[in-house]
Amino acid sequence: MRCLLTLLLCLGMGLFIGGCSGDQLDKMPTTALEEEDGTQHLEIMINHGYQPNLIEAKAGYPLELTFTRKETTESCARDLVVPTASYEGTIPNGESVVVHVPAQEAGEYPFYCSMNMMKGVIRFK
Repeated sequence: MRCLLTLLLCLGMGLFIGGCSGDQLDKMPTTALEEEDGTQHLEIMINHGYQPNLIEAKAGYPLELTFTRKETTESCARDLVVPTASYEGTIPNGESVVVHVPAQEAGEYPFYCSMNMMKGVIRFK
């Protein structure tokens, strides 16, 4: 019985620590796809973090980000904040939300969960 409790405790701690590791940015950026009208698009999966979480887009053109939440357990990543789009909301599991980011100057613009633990960056170049 003691071994089982120890195992469950270790597994629980591993899930907690793993669930909070969403603040590590990808090493290579994912480039948004550009339409003929200049609008850029990218899909982001929410599952205890944002994937991809380092996005590269062309400065001076709008960007549409489709966030789709597919989590097996709850995490703060469901509560999304995208300051450049003036967006803050909760994304239900299994659903998608399109966030419209207006054209931006070159620079890095963050997005994150409501607790600022899981993060991403939009890099306009």
